[in-house]
Amino acid sequence: MIGSILLFTERYFNYLLIGMLVLTVGYVLTGGLELYNDSDGYIDQSIIRLPAYALVLQLFYSESTSIPLLLFQSLSVCGAVYLLSMNVKKHLQLPAIVCLALAAVLLLPAVFGSRYANSVLSEALAYPLYLLVVHFFSLGFFRNQSKYIGYGSGVVFVLLLTRGQFLYLIPVALLLLGWISFQLKTFRSNSWLFIMIIAVPFLTSLTDKTYHKITNGHFVTTPWTGLHLLSPAVYVANRNDGALFLDTEAQHFFDAIYAKLDERALNIHHPDVVHIDQTEYYRFKYSRIANWTLYDYGKNVLLPNGTEDEKFIKLDTVTKQMAFPLIVKNWKAWLSLNLKNFNSGFGSSFVLLFYGIFFVFSSWMLFRKPSNTVKIIWLATTLTLLNMALVSIGMHTIKRFSFYNDWVFFLVLFLMLHLFWETAKGSEKV
Repeated sequence: MIGSILLFTERYFNYLLIGMLVLTVGYVLTGGLELYNDSDGYIDQSIIRLPAYALVLQLFYSESTSIPLLLFQSLSVCGAVYLLSMNVKKHLQLPAIVCLALAAVLLLPAVFGSRYANSVLSEALAYPLYLLVVHFFSLGFFRNQSKYIGYGSGVVFVLLLTRGQFLYLIPVALLLLGWISFQLKTFRSNSWLFIMIIAVPFLTSLTDKTYHKITNGHFVTTPWTGLHLLSPAVYVANRNDGALFLDTEAQHFFDAIYAKLDERALNIHHPDVVHIDQTEYYRFKYSRIANWTLYDYGKNVLLPNGTEDEKFIKLDTVTKQMAFPLIVKNWKAWLSLNLKNFNSGFGSSFVLLFYGIFFVFSSWMLFRKPSNTVKIIWLATTLTLLNMALVSIGMHTIKRFSFYNDWVFFLVLFLMLHLFWETAKGSEKV
């Protein structure tokens, strides 16, 4: 029975995969659009929203019909899943049924739970773009061909204009290009590609500023970074830390914000917070710290008479300046908070240990026997750990920021089961 199923899926794999994707598109189209608190910012091209998804909405979003946007979002994720699934099957020699299971796992965030393919959120664009980056990076890694790292870096450029959390993909691209250049002794011929990858964040910033100049009248990067940098720093700060700032405006802002946080019991030194799990409390109250206090209250403290866009810009400028001194002053508490936040993002220490073990194992094996299986495990676990590390620095590590790599756990599990299955079959033949 099992043999028949395996033979059937192997023979009709391409048709089964396409059929799964067609059903996914149909399911998304019947589900309608879901609007969230963040949706209006993208629809209205707010200055605090990055340009890529906002521009997608300008092309496909309409209040009268949801079909164009749903079609674009469902086809985007299905296209990325198709490419990555075919890539994995070809280069890892996995059974068709395993690749179909992986494709189903890759599709889950789009159609179940948060249903991102049906959501007016930047994740609807970021997820397929991210899978496309993984596809190109892994293809370059498997084949030792630097051109695919270049293609992937081009997608990273668009991805960074969608969500800034993917900045860690730049060093990963440089590592992969370095590996390929070392293997083939092509450092000199690849020098232009190294420069191009390093330039991606700067080109992203320039594009972002140009977009906001055209749409909002201000030549600035999306003013939404300082808020995230300052949130954990001010959460662990002491009442007298305002003395760190020579600028009276920053002092006044810190004192006002600290007083408001203390009033709302949103600081680790508050009597109600001292004796509880301060990291879980931070994760649970993050929106109250960042959005309700630093943002809603703070923007009016700094520039009460300015326009809404001017308040955002001012808030971002001041909070970015304040974050580093507070982090240095309270570095032990800040580091502890971020490490625990990082750990909590995986759901349990066991899952983190799982990723850690396979990262160390694959890193070691890369220099001993760099098979495609080893390469994909190293790449996937590296991306997972780096994403969580970057997110934990300035945000609460909730599923919305980490779901991009949920499939990695299953991929590694499938690879291990396949290895044991092949080993067992080999033993039987002997």
